[in-house]
Amino acid sequence: MAEIQHRTKKDYALVLIRELILRGELDPGSHVHQTELATRLKISLTPVREALRQLESEGLVASIAHRGVRVRTTDQETLRNIYIGRRLIEPYVAARGVARLVAPDYRAAADLLKRLDRAHARRDASTVRKANYDFHFLLYERADVPVLLDMVRKLWGQFPWDVLTEVPDRMRSSKIEHREILAAMEKGDAAMAEEACARHLLQSYLDISSYLDGEQAGVDPFVFPGH
Repeated sequence: MAEIQHRTKKDYALVLIRELILRGELDPGSHVHQTELATRLKISLTPVREALRQLESEGLVASIAHRGVRVRTTDQETLRNIYIGRRLIEPYVAARGVARLVAPDYRAAADLLKRLDRAHARRDASTVRKANYDFHFLLYERADVPVLLDMVRKLWGQFPWDVLTEVPDRMRSSKIEHREILAAMEKGDAAMAEEACARHLLQSYLDISSYLDGEQAGVDPFVFPGH
Protein backbone atom coordinates (compact mmCIF):
# COMPACT_ATOMS: atom_id res chain seq x y z
CA MET A 1 0.00 0.00 0.00
CA ALA A 2 1.47 3.36 -1.03
CA GLU A 3 2.89 5.76 1.53
CA ILE A 4 0.45 8.60 2.19
CA GLN A 5 1.15 11.89 3.91
CA HIS A 6 -1.50 12.99 6.42
CA ARG A 7 -1.75 15.65 9.08
CA THR A 8 -2.32 13.19 11.93
CA LYS A 9 -1.87 9.50 12.65
CA LYS A 10 -5.65 9.25 12.93
CA ASP A 11 -5.99 10.54 9.34
CA TYR A 12 -3.38 8.02 8.22
CA ALA A 13 -5.23 5.16 9.94
CA LEU A 14 -8.59 6.35 8.61
CA VAL A 15 -7.52 6.27 4.96
CA LEU A 16 -5.74 2.93 5.15
CA ILE A 17 -8.44 1.09 7.13
CA ARG A 18 -11.07 2.43 4.73
CA GLU A 19 -8.95 1.14 1.83
CA LEU A 20 -8.73 -2.31 3.45
CA ILE A 21 -12.53 -2.43 3.59
CA LEU A 22 -13.00 -1.13 0.05
CA ARG A 23 -10.48 -3.56 -1.43
CA GLY A 24 -12.04 -6.52 0.35
CA GLU A 25 -9.25 -7.28 2.79
CA LEU A 26 -11.77 -6.74 5.61
CA ASP A 27 -15.00 -8.52 4.67
CA PRO A 28 -18.52 -7.44 5.70
CA GLY A 29 -19.37 -8.99 9.05
CA SER A 30 -15.74 -9.70 9.91
CA HIS A 31 -14.26 -8.69 13.26
CA VAL A 32 -11.83 -5.76 13.20
CA HIS A 33 -8.75 -6.70 15.23
CA GLN A 34 -7.54 -3.33 16.46
CA THR A 35 -4.21 -4.53 17.85
CA GLU A 36 -3.37 -6.28 14.59
CA LEU A 37 -4.27 -3.13 12.63
CA ALA A 38 -2.08 -0.98 14.87
CA THR A 39 0.82 -3.38 14.34
CA ARG A 40 0.25 -3.49 10.60
CA LEU A 41 0.09 0.30 10.32
CA LYS A 42 3.00 0.74 12.77
CA ILE A 43 1.08 3.14 15.00
CA SER A 44 -0.45 3.02 18.48
CA LEU A 45 -3.96 1.83 19.30
CA THR A 46 -5.30 5.33 19.97
CA PRO A 47 -5.36 6.61 16.34
CA VAL A 48 -6.76 3.23 15.21
CA ARG A 49 -9.63 3.58 17.68
CA GLU A 50 -10.22 7.19 16.62
CA ALA A 51 -10.27 6.13 12.96
CA LEU A 52 -12.76 3.35 13.69
CA ARG A 53 -15.07 5.80 15.43
CA GLN A 54 -14.97 7.95 12.28
CA LEU A 55 -15.66 4.92 10.09
CA GLU A 56 -18.60 4.02 12.31
CA SER A 57 -20.09 7.47 11.73
CA GLU A 58 -19.65 6.85 7.98
CA GLY A 59 -21.50 3.54 8.25
CA LEU A 60 -18.56 1.31 7.31
CA VAL A 61 -18.15 -0.41 10.68
CA ALA A 62 -20.35 -1.07 13.70
CA SER A 63 -19.35 -1.21 17.35
CA ILE A 64 -21.27 -3.93 19.20
CA ALA A 65 -21.27 -4.17 23.00
CA HIS A 66 -19.06 -7.04 24.26
CA ARG A 67 -18.37 -8.10 20.65
CA GLY A 68 -16.01 -5.39 19.46
CA VAL A 69 -16.01 -3.69 16.07
CA ARG A 70 -17.19 -5.40 12.91
CA VAL A 71 -17.39 -4.38 9.26
CA ARG A 72 -21.05 -3.59 8.52
CA THR A 73 -23.30 -5.84 6.46
CA THR A 74 -26.08 -4.49 4.24
CA ASP A 75 -29.87 -4.89 4.18
CA GLN A 76 -32.20 -4.12 1.28
CA GLU A 77 -33.08 -0.58 2.35
CA THR A 78 -29.43 0.30 2.88
CA LEU A 79 -28.57 -1.26 -0.48
CA ARG A 80 -31.22 0.90 -2.16
CA ASN A 81 -29.88 4.10 -0.59
CA ILE A 82 -26.29 3.24 -1.44
CA TYR A 83 -27.24 2.53 -5.05
CA ILE A 84 -29.06 5.86 -5.42
CA GLY A 85 -26.05 7.71 -4.04
CA ARG A 86 -23.64 5.86 -6.31
CA ARG A 87 -25.87 6.33 -9.36
CA LEU A 88 -26.06 10.06 -8.68
CA ILE A 89 -22.29 10.55 -8.42
CA GLU A 90 -20.33 7.84 -10.24
CA PRO A 91 -21.57 8.33 -13.83
CA TYR A 92 -20.68 12.03 -13.61
CA VAL A 93 -17.25 11.28 -12.14
CA ALA A 94 -16.65 8.64 -14.84
CA ALA A 95 -17.57 11.09 -17.60
CA ARG A 96 -15.38 13.80 -16.14
CA GLY A 97 -12.47 11.39 -15.67
CA VAL A 98 -12.50 10.21 -19.29
CA ALA A 99 -11.42 13.64 -20.53
CA ARG A 100 -8.28 13.48 -18.40
CA LEU A 101 -7.04 10.00 -19.30
CA VAL A 102 -3.75 9.39 -21.09
CA ALA A 103 -2.55 6.37 -23.09
CA PRO A 104 -0.92 4.54 -20.15
CA ASP A 105 -4.26 4.71 -18.31
CA TYR A 106 -6.01 2.71 -21.05
CA ARG A 107 -3.37 0.00 -20.88
CA ALA A 108 -3.51 -0.09 -17.08
CA ALA A 109 -7.31 -0.35 -17.17
CA ALA A 110 -7.19 -3.21 -19.69
CA ASP A 111 -4.59 -5.02 -17.57
CA LEU A 112 -6.79 -4.67 -14.49
CA LEU A 113 -9.73 -6.28 -16.30
CA LYS A 114 -7.47 -9.18 -17.32
CA ARG A 115 -6.38 -9.55 -13.70
CA LEU A 116 -10.02 -9.48 -12.60
CA ASP A 117 -10.92 -12.21 -15.12
CA ARG A 118 -8.04 -14.43 -14.00
CA ALA A 119 -8.96 -13.97 -10.35
CA HIS A 120 -12.57 -14.87 -11.09
CA ALA A 121 -11.46 -18.03 -12.89
CA ARG A 122 -9.48 -18.98 -9.75
CA ARG A 123 -12.48 -18.08 -7.54
CA ASP A 124 -10.22 -15.59 -5.77
CA ALA A 125 -12.89 -13.18 -4.45
CA SER A 126 -10.41 -10.92 -2.66
CA THR A 127 -8.36 -10.25 -5.80
CA VAL A 128 -11.56 -9.81 -7.84
CA ARG A 129 -12.61 -7.02 -5.47
CA LYS A 130 -9.18 -5.38 -5.52
CA ALA A 131 -8.97 -5.41 -9.32
CA ASN A 132 -12.55 -4.14 -9.62
CA TYR A 133 -11.83 -1.31 -7.19
CA ASP A 134 -8.58 -0.36 -8.95
CA PHE A 135 -10.27 -0.38 -12.37
CA HIS A 136 -13.07 1.97 -11.35
CA PHE A 137 -10.94 4.31 -9.28
CA LEU A 138 -8.28 4.61 -11.96
CA LEU A 139 -11.02 6.41 -13.90
CA TYR A 140 -12.69 8.20 -10.99
CA GLU A 141 -9.45 9.67 -9.65
CA ARG A 142 -8.81 11.35 -13.01
CA ALA A 143 -11.95 13.46 -12.47
CA ASP A 144 -9.93 15.49 -9.95
CA VAL A 145 -12.87 16.28 -7.65
CA PRO A 146 -11.66 15.07 -4.24
CA VAL A 147 -14.92 15.76 -2.39
CA LEU A 148 -16.90 13.55 -4.81
CA LEU A 149 -14.20 10.88 -4.76
CA ASP A 150 -14.41 10.78 -0.98
CA MET A 151 -18.20 10.35 -1.17
CA VAL A 152 -17.82 7.49 -3.65
CA ARG A 153 -15.28 5.74 -1.43
CA LYS A 154 -17.65 5.93 1.54
CA LEU A 155 -20.52 4.49 -0.50
CA TRP A 156 -18.30 1.71 -1.86
CA GLY A 157 -17.35 0.82 1.70
CA GLN A 158 -21.00 0.13 2.52
CA PHE A 159 -21.81 -1.86 -0.62
CA PRO A 160 -22.12 -5.67 -0.11
CA TRP A 161 -19.32 -6.74 -2.47
CA ASP A 162 -19.02 -10.11 -0.72
CA VAL A 163 -22.62 -10.95 -1.65
CA LEU A 164 -22.28 -9.60 -5.18
CA THR A 165 -19.53 -12.10 -6.02
CA GLU A 166 -21.93 -14.92 -5.07
CA VAL A 167 -24.73 -13.84 -7.41
CA PRO A 168 -25.07 -16.39 -10.26
CA ASP A 169 -23.92 -15.05 -13.66
CA ARG A 170 -23.16 -11.62 -12.20
CA MET A 171 -19.49 -11.79 -13.14
CA ARG A 172 -20.38 -12.66 -16.74
CA SER A 173 -22.61 -9.59 -17.00
CA SER A 174 -20.08 -7.45 -15.16
CA LYS A 175 -17.37 -8.43 -17.63
CA ILE A 176 -19.47 -7.10 -20.53
CA GLU A 177 -20.29 -3.89 -18.61
CA HIS A 178 -16.64 -3.31 -17.74
CA ARG A 179 -15.67 -3.71 -21.38
CA GLU A 180 -18.22 -1.05 -22.32
CA ILE A 181 -16.66 1.33 -19.80
CA LEU A 182 -13.17 0.52 -21.10
CA ALA A 183 -14.32 1.18 -24.68
CA ALA A 184 -15.59 4.60 -23.63
CA MET A 185 -12.25 5.30 -21.93
CA GLU A 186 -10.31 4.34 -25.04
CA LYS A 187 -12.53 6.52 -27.25
CA GLY A 188 -12.40 9.44 -24.82
CA ASP A 189 -16.20 9.55 -25.02
CA ALA A 190 -17.59 11.15 -21.85
CA ALA A 191 -21.26 10.56 -22.71
CA MET A 192 -20.58 6.90 -23.48
CA ALA A 193 -18.70 6.51 -20.19
CA GLU A 194 -21.54 8.10 -18.25
CA GLU A 195 -24.15 5.82 -19.83
CA ALA A 196 -22.01 2.67 -19.46
CA CYS A 197 -21.33 3.43 -15.81
CA ALA A 198 -25.03 4.05 -15.11
CA ARG A 199 -25.99 0.73 -16.77
CA HIS A 200 -23.31 -1.09 -14.78
CA LEU A 201 -24.55 0.34 -11.47
CA LEU A 202 -28.19 -0.42 -12.25
CA GLN A 203 -27.55 -4.01 -13.25
CA SER A 204 -25.39 -4.61 -10.18
CA TYR A 205 -28.17 -3.27 -7.98
CA LEU A 206 -30.90 -5.30 -9.69
CA ASP A 207 -28.86 -8.50 -9.57
CA ILE A 208 -27.97 -8.28 -5.91
CA SER A 209 -31.46 -7.09 -4.91
CA SER A 210 -32.98 -10.10 -6.68
CA TYR A 211 -30.47 -12.40 -5.03
CA LEU A 212 -31.26 -11.08 -1.54
CA ASP A 213 -35.03 -11.16 -2.06
CA GLY A 214 -35.19 -14.41 -3.98
CA GLU A 215 -37.27 -12.85 -6.74
CA GLN A 216 -36.63 -10.76 -9.83
CA ALA A 217 -36.19 -7.04 -9.14
CA GLY A 218 -37.37 -4.86 -11.99
CA VAL A 219 -37.68 -1.35 -10.61
CA ASP A 220 -34.91 1.23 -10.75
CA PRO A 221 -35.19 3.20 -7.49
CA PHE A 222 -33.08 5.99 -8.98
CA VAL A 223 -36.00 6.92 -11.23
CA PHE A 224 -38.82 8.67 -9.38
CA PRO A 225 -42.34 9.59 -10.61
CA GLY A 226 -42.25 12.51 -12.99
CA HIS A 227 -38.49 12.18 -13.57
